[in-house]
Amino acid sequence: MTTLFWFRNDLRVDDNPALLRALALSHDSEVLPVYCLPPASTAVLPVTSDGAHGTPLQLSRRGAHRHRFLCEALTDLQQQLQQRGSHLIVRHEAPAEALATLARAVNARRIVTSWQPGTEEARELTCVQHALPDMPVEVIENDGLFRRDQLPFSPEQLPATFTAFRKKVEAHARSDAPQRAPDTLPGVAHAAIKLDQGIPATPPADSHHIDTPLRYTGGESAGRQRLQHYLWDSQALRHYKATRNGLLGADYSSKFSPWLAHGCLSPRRIVAEVTRFETDIEKNDSTYWLVFELLWREYFRWLSVFAGPRLFRFQGLRPQPVPMPVFSPARFAAWCQGNTGMPFVDANMRELNATGFMSNRGRQNVASFLIHDLGQDWRLGAAWFEQQLLDYDVASNWGNWAYIAGAGSDPRQGRWFNVLAQALRYDPQAAYVSHWLPVLAELPAAQRHVPFTSATPCAGQAYPPLIIPIPEGWRDTLPARTGRPRH
Repeated sequence: MTTLFWFRNDLRVDDNPALLRALALSHDSEVLPVYCLPPASTAVLPVTSDGAHGTPLQLSRRGAHRHRFLCEALTDLQQQLQQRGSHLIVRHEAPAEALATLARAVNARRIVTSWQPGTEEARELTCVQHALPDMPVEVIENDGLFRRDQLPFSPEQLPATFTAFRKKVEAHARSDAPQRAPDTLPGVAHAAIKLDQGIPATPPADSHHIDTPLRYTGGESAGRQRLQHYLWDSQALRHYKATRNGLLGADYSSKFSPWLAHGCLSPRRIVAEVTRFETDIEKNDSTYWLVFELLWREYFRWLSVFAGPRLFRFQGLRPQPVPMPVFSPARFAAWCQGNTGMPFVDANMRELNATGFMSNRGRQNVASFLIHDLGQDWRLGAAWFEQQLLDYDVASNWGNWAYIAGAGSDPRQGRWFNVLAQALRYDPQAAYVSHWLPVLAELPAAQRHVPFTSATPCAGQAYPPLIIPIPEGWRDTLPARTGRPRH
């Protein structure tokens, strides 16, 4: 009798408690690893125009960057399984349909899978259970730092702020030690392998013509290599707190997030390696701060459980409805494509579109600009990030956007960033904006963050004018002698 092991966002064999549970339940019988890869769906976003509902906006739920990374991760997972005597079955259908087909074909007795945060992920699991009402489905908490029973509170009593959450878990919660990957796995019958529809072929990343220092390759092998490099080879972890707000380069931050988002790296493995680093190399604020950032990820995972579908409403967790802003297709399109006329925003958006990645500092600023300066629905930005990001994670993405919008659990009403002040602070030589907006290199360095104040357009208007009037909050930040504003 066969156990179906349904891989979700846990595409690894190292520290995979759900996989180990499937092996323990199956004894010597077959464990059939399965991944369901239906075509990318479309998000239909209701928007308002002139106070009335306009034409819904449609965006892909999985853009080209993440699709490529995911297929690379599946290819690597297939190799990891085959090295251990197994085989990954990939089906191009929704999980309920794919698992029902496989269960009947191989006479399966149970399904084992990992728990995932998010309302759609919960609905997906329910659909599988309805499609196979007589088959037990065992769900294992797999991809967070803590299980429910390790938290010092129930998810329904989640602290209202991250700081309160962090203090409680640091004082009272202990995560499990990571578990080694199994050396061998049960073989998969040829009849089952014939049901494999294969991993889609994808074109290589376009980064060969982009001057980017890090190639994000999907898969556990690449994730472990990145962990090895950042901690042990470069020892860049020693300086993480000082460099984490960087914008250019491979090692200003860990950049573990794409592998975490797909489950190619376990957060427990990262913490264990950081602890070993503290013992063998150095323990300092930077080693603590990396774990601190993993706690932010953990907080958003439990926030998604606490909030449920409220996380995806415009009002979010705010107790009272709030009026939605009027949708501006021109403003949203300019923001998406990096054509707002604000160099710091545009450089970050062009990096995102070209590579599928953006720094944390950039994400906070472009989100604030869309919400508070362009006056747009925060969920539009969250949906664009879902389409574009390599490291899209439902809890972290929507939780962070709600946080900037003031729609999350923190009681403060939104976080407006002075984007110009941020640009001058974190890109003082304008190296970042010049990298992604080379047309600005024609301007004097002091002018590159504020071309909208120059009387002389650069490169014959190749760079667009500022799409909005200069925000009042910027005026005290404007560098002296920048010339008169462009019109």
